[in-house]
Parts: sequence; C-alpha cells; structure tokens
Amino acid sequence: MIAALVVALETEGARHVEREVWSLTALRLARSPEAVLAELPDGDRAAATLAFARAGIGVADTARAIAPGRALVAAIASTLEPLDRGTVAYDVVWIRPVSVAEATRRLRRSGGPLRRRRDADLARCRAVLREADRVLAWRRVLWAEPAVLRRGLRDARPVVFDRDAVHASSERWTFASDERLTRWLAA
Repeated sequence: MIAALVVALETEGARHVEREVWSLTALRLARSPEAVLAELPDGDRAAATLAFARAGIGVADTARAIAPGRALVAAIASTLEPLDRGTVAYDVVWIRPVSVAEATRRLRRSGGPLRRRRDADLARCRAVLREADRVLAWRRVLWAEPAVLRRGLRDARPVVFDRDAVHASSERWTFASDERLTRWLAA
C-alpha cells in the first residue's frame, strides 16, 4: 500500500487544470462544503505542488482526510458538472492520465461494420497525437444524505445494494480542452 498525502487546495484562480495534472500519477480530489482536498502518493508532493501552482491553485498542508461520513449514501455520477450551490454533499473524483497509445487506440477503433468513424473522433485523435490535447480518465462518487439523493441530484445514480460499485464504477474520459475538471474545481 502506497502512503498517501492529503493537501488542501485553494481553487479560486483555477485555470487549465487538466493540462497540468496530466503529468501526475493517479490523483483523488474531494470537494466538501468546508474544503477542497487532494490525495496524492507521498513521493509526488513536489511535482503536484508545481503542477497545481501552474494551474493557479494553492496547496497547503492539512490534517483532514478524505473520508465521507457514515450517515451519507453514495451515488455514482456520470458527468463532471458542478453541484448546485447549497447542495450539501461530499464530492470525490478519481483521476488518472491516459497515455497517448491508449487514447488513440480507443479513438481510432472502428466499432464494426455498422458504426462509421466520426470526424470529431479523428480530429480529437490528431490533437492527442500532436500533444495539442490530453486525455484524463475519471470516476466520480457523491456522498450525500438520503433526503438530498431523493430530491434528485442531476446525473447521479445512488448505490443501494452493491457497495463495491463505489470503487469499481466505470471510468469516463475528458479532454483537457473541454476543461470540465477546471469547472468542477472552480465551482
């Protein structure tokens, strides 16, 4: 087990976060009403601080841990859209950089005789190959009180029976040029 270091983030001036964190290894970000935290492998502190600084984000030591409360229920989110202001939830995103080889393999696959290649996929593939764009894989889980989930969080599916689904949900991809992670952090 790799020791993890948790740091607090000041995200007020966040910009182009995807481009900067792509160079890091796997990363976990958490947003709660009190703070925005990042969990990174212990040896990556200097590289992470530099990457966050280039993205306009301050890093500070903290004694907090990324741990939602026991009374909260998990929900798997399918987008990186920020929650509405005033929604009390513990929002966690796992991120890992996608290699150029993995990205081009997925973007170039034909999908069989019934699926035509889309021009948009080919343009994205060219941008990734030319290193004009980067790809990040992410998973997002929200923890909230049952009443908040009953009210209906946009694009979130509550985890009711399969507690392993929280750690085994499928990865989704985002491109650095879309800046979805930047919007999530800056919300």
